[in-house]
Amino acid sequence: MIERLQIKQIQDMLFKQKVVIIYGARQIGKTSISKQVLDMYSRQGLNTKYFNCELSEIQEILDTRSIAKLKNLVGIYDLVVFDEAQKIPKVGEILKILIDNLPETQVIATGSSSFELQHLTGEPLVGRSREILMQPISCLEIIKWKDVNFLRENIFNFVQFGLLPGVINYTDISDKLKELDQITNAYLYKDILKLEEIRKPAILEKLVKLLAHQVGSETSSNGIANVLQTSPVTIDKYLDILQKAFIIHKLKPFTKNLQSEIKNKPKYYFYDTGVLNTLLENQDLNRSDKYLGGVWENFVIMEKIKLSNINQSRDQFYFWRNKGGAELDLVVKNSAGLTAFEIKYNPKNASKLPLSFNESYQPDSYKIINPVNFWEEMIT
Repeated sequence: MIERLQIKQIQDMLFKQKVVIIYGARQIGKTSISKQVLDMYSRQGLNTKYFNCELSEIQEILDTRSIAKLKNLVGIYDLVVFDEAQKIPKVGEILKILIDNLPETQVIATGSSSFELQHLTGEPLVGRSREILMQPISCLEIIKWKDVNFLRENIFNFVQFGLLPGVINYTDISDKLKELDQITNAYLYKDILKLEEIRKPAILEKLVKLLAHQVGSETSSNGIANVLQTSPVTIDKYLDILQKAFIIHKLKPFTKNLQSEIKNKPKYYFYDTGVLNTLLENQDLNRSDKYLGGVWENFVIMEKIKLSNINQSRDQFYFWRNKGGAELDLVVKNSAGLTAFEIKYNPKNASKLPLSFNESYQPDSYKIINPVNFWEEMIT
């Protein structure tokens, strides 16, 4: 089993009279990591309990506002996990009752969609919770599981099939493809369509595939609406839901309100390149494939975001492009300064830092990431 580095973050949040909420897409490892935490503390002598909230009998047991009943159910434990907590009606109110009346009992709640779980837990848990986002396995975790050479030797495999736990555990390619098909259909076209806001499922499916084909390109809601023959309002709503379901990540343009900058046209990247290639029906990705540049860019950017999440850094991520066509794939801003990145699968296609960006922003450093040197950026 690959050790998830965020387990230390979870431990640091426990027993501080706060509900710990673990977000993340399905099949991302929330159940596994929460059970690992339970096992760790159980071996230390604490009384622990796991509740699978997808089971109807658990939902019925927990669907109560009675403090006495909740104390009888949960109060005997030091640490409890409510897995897929959004399945419990008004779960926020129940968690509030627990944290207010059983402060010695630590509660962990997991949820597959921030849209669902935040909607259900939001106001009752203001000031009473700490949140952590689980993402696909990172290159750093691969290195710690094996070593740098293993990552370098298998990088093309990871770019093609992604780093979801359920996929990476398979060695046979056909098994990987079947798992990816199942995961993609489950959390794209099953789970999300259950949300009340999805009135036009055909539009959602076309939107996701269009975003896959445009990965790495600037995206306009008006432009997408014209292509899909619907309204920009519908597109904006569905884009928001896809982000809150951890399917896509929005990257905004870097600007200081200079007139020469391209404004208000973000880019969207997929949390996992295995899902991206499945949507592209690009299951035979090869080194000369027309999609390879965009998929590689997606992979590297999301790895940088994963690393920032693991390190709990306060990094801000952008891309940059001006009207003259000069561009940078990634701009990272943090307390240490400003770093510009160009991401190229073919090292021969790399170019110098655009003069206009250098003159306007004076970045602290400029780096080019390619398959030869990428691993250095995945560990720092």
